[in-house]
Amino acid sequence: MDKDGMVVEFLKIYFSCHPGELPKDPEKAFQLMSRLHKKYKNTLIDNFKSKSGKFVDRFMDDKGDGYL
Repeated sequence: MDKDGMVVEFLKIYFSCHPGELPKDPEKAFQLMSRLHKKYKNTLIDNFKSKSGKFVDRFMDDKGDGYL
């Protein structure tokens, strides 16, 4: 599953648990969903970057034969 798909699933879960937070006006609802989508996606990308950076650092520090 790609990042956008994961974020859409997060938003589905969020709005199914908090249906009152979605505005009735379609334009305002779209703006809210867009803002939350961007926020979740940026958080998800930051987590992926952090985890991959830690993996590379551990690999370079270890210098073992496990990945070559």
